[in-house]
Amino acid sequence: MTGIGIMSSSYIQNTYTGDNFAIDSSIAYYLLTIGWIGSLGLNYSVAYLTYKINKLSYPILSSMFGFYISYAFFENVLFTPNSGLGIIVLSITFTYLRQDNASIK
Repeated sequence: MTGIGIMSSSYIQNTYTGDNFAIDSSIAYYLLTIGWIGSLGLNYSVAYLTYKINKLSYPILSSMFGFYISYAFFENVLFTPNSGLGIIVLSITFTYLRQDNASIK
């Protein structure tokens, strides 16, 4: 229900699955490490972030973030700063969100 805690995916694969189950997708990794409760919170955060991006009405930003989310669910890189693509896409996304919030004030 709450998971086993944040660990390296290779450590989890070697220790808990005996090299029988590859933890390559973000869904499998987050279900094992932060459990159902954490996964629901993470999905809520991603859905809220997607809502905020779509509300900005920047089509290129929406399509870029949509590509990143679909890519990240099949690889274990969702909000992990070890992927070059993740660093670039999230930096651009959060910069746009910050600029939009600053212009509202």
